[in-house]
Amino acid sequence: MLLRIAATAVSVFASDLLPATLIAALEPFECGETNGETPVIMSVVSGQEPDGTLAFASAQIEVLKAIDGRIFRFAKNALCALWLSTQRDRLTLYIRDGARDDDGTLTEQARTLFRLAFEEISAQNGALSIHASAVIHDGRTVCFTGPSGAGKSTAAQNFLKSVPDSKMLNADRPLLRPENGGFTAYGAPWSGKENVYVNESAPLCAIVDIRKHPFCRLQRLDFHSAFILLLQRVSKPLWDGVAAANVLNSVERVALTVPVYRYYCSNEPGAGEYLAAMLARPNEIELLDKGEKDMRIKEGYVMRRLLDNHVAVMAGIKADGAPVAIMLNTVGAFLWERLLHPTTERALIECVLDEFAVDEATAASDIREFLDSLRSVGALDE
Repeated sequence: MLLRIAATAVSVFASDLLPATLIAALEPFECGETNGETPVIMSVVSGQEPDGTLAFASAQIEVLKAIDGRIFRFAKNALCALWLSTQRDRLTLYIRDGARDDDGTLTEQARTLFRLAFEEISAQNGALSIHASAVIHDGRTVCFTGPSGAGKSTAAQNFLKSVPDSKMLNADRPLLRPENGGFTAYGAPWSGKENVYVNESAPLCAIVDIRKHPFCRLQRLDFHSAFILLLQRVSKPLWDGVAAANVLNSVERVALTVPVYRYYCSNEPGAGEYLAAMLARPNEIELLDKGEKDMRIKEGYVMRRLLDNHVAVMAGIKADGAPVAIMLNTVGAFLWERLLHPTTERALIECVLDEFAVDEATAASDIREFLDSLRSVGALDE
């Protein structure tokens, strides 16, 4: 089985050992020839993976140092493991004896491990895997990204419904590869829960960061804001210093060459038409950096309801030993929720005017007072 994913050839040996659903996911990426380059060799075997020592761990994945390479596996209930050579040119997928794919778990584990290893391999060529929905329109790709729950999937679907001749490239995690002085977005055989992707590619023309808002407004980020945002959205192989450094370099190149926007938008279908119209007139899009400061709640706070109010508590202790607790009324809790992700004072005012019966001067004054109270206890990142 010979695959081509984002211009990288992968030759899979003993692919008949793969679960049928995984083979079906890879089949759209089959190719007839390697175009002369040496493909990455992937073997599939049945049995226990080699021994290794733990080098990196997250809630889901463990990375182990092994002979002449590293091993990826799930931390719990691992049905398979994947070995990647130090030169990043060979892969071996070990499927545990007796492992079954009755509920699709084996397929998803193998697919995830392959994605992690492939992201590390791709980093050699400056390619990035971005947590975003990618849509092709007019021969170019728009990537919709945002924090969990921001509505990037809804924004992408609104765009697809509103804009003729647009289609989904990857519902999640397309690959961005440097080409022709810019970046090209490629479909890949993984796409999160939606499992929607095609084996196509198109030049990347914009990355759009979604924020829920009462109305639509598109603003371009400056280089610094774009770099920080992209760094949060791309996969980073932290277990490998060289690959991680390559990712940093590629993030910088994207921020320099590709327009990155923040899109304050509603969930109305017309939001897709508005975005398409604005992207067609990039010179009319205002810069975010016009005296507006991004701000958000510092990491570590949790908010809980307490009778008729809310309380935000730091999951830790201050230097003087006193726990940090902030009492919030209804409006304060509303603002707190919006400050869980980067936003601006102006955006907060607009949200309050849409939600509460209050005039703009009062809203602005109350919000400034609220923000000052957060600053006084060190709860605000700006």
